[in-house]
Amino acid sequence: MLMISMNRKSLAPTQLQGLAFNSLVTFNGRTLGASATGIHAMGECDVDLDEDGVVDVEVDAFIETPLSDWGATNQKRIRRVYISGEFASSPMIVKTKNKEGNERSYTTTTPGADEDSVYANIGRDGKGRHWSLRIENTNGADFSIDAISVIPVILNNRR
Repeated sequence: MLMISMNRKSLAPTQLQGLAFNSLVTFNGRTLGASATGIHAMGECDVDLDEDGVVDVEVDAFIETPLSDWGATNQKRIRRVYISGEFASSPMIVKTKNKEGNERSYTTTTPGADEDSVYANIGRDGKGRHWSLRIENTNGADFSIDAISVIPVILNNRR
């Protein structure tokens, strides 16, 4: 199941996928999930909690951009993708995909303690007019993305 959650203060959406619930609600400060087996309170299960009473769960998370030609009708290659924001000390995965469906996967640099950006060098073997990016975490690492920058190489009009 796919769920979208909206932060009411910042209006930032979050997409949740793979949970065993068909709906979620926060009621009286508790998050409740409904499934075919009943209503379950999130975090209240038979697992060991840390000293703060929190269950540490790895969550696979990603953001995917729509196909775009970035305002240039020429075919192009992507040279590098920069991602700025906040990252755990784990690299991100950048997947490039063109309109023809050619998809490749790259690993970003590992962010340092004081770094607010990472980048991935993209191979020279793909080209296309329209591109989409998918950025994924690794090992359930937390991340927050402020901006994504792409360095394209614009090719001539000959095909």
